Amino acid sequence: MKVCPKCNYKVENDEMEFCPECGGELENIAGKVSRVCTSCGEPLPQGIKFCPRCGAKIAESIRNLEEFNPSNLESYDLETLIWVRLETLDDNLEKNLDSYIMKNYTLTGVLQEEENNHNEIVQLYLGICYFLGIGTDAKTEKALYWYKKAAECQCRRDFS
Repeated sequence: MKVCPKCNYKVENDEMEFCPECGGELENIAGKVSRVCTSCGEPLPQGIKFCPRCGAKIAESIRNLEEFNPSNLESYDLETLIWVRLETLDDNLEKNLDSYIMKNYTLTGVLQEEENNHNEIVQLYLGICYFLGIGTDAKTEKALYWYKKAAECQCRRDFS
């Protein structure tokens, strides 16, 4: 299977080189892993709805805020919830997401997600948690540590 990185159009025909929707060059995604199952840790290929190892439902991914449904938070993975929290300008949604994340994942769960994936989105959120005292006491030194780590991770990705 191939996918267009510009418009996310999926093509089953591996012989095609360009996207029929936008003309972008297609990328082969066969065998590529995009994340792991939050229930059992099994590496997951893109585009599946259930884990092939344990049968757990795979959380939805979204590409923009308009696709996000705040009344169905349990259908999203932690990284997506954090991404929406960082992108939204809605103070009430921020508070609801902080509350949901701390209730369902706790700060320990967020730290575990970072340890497993070294993701700058999760690192930035940890900085916010420590700075604002979300799920913990406010600790400026720890907030600065996570902000710096997120910036370093982003820079490495941008320049590699």
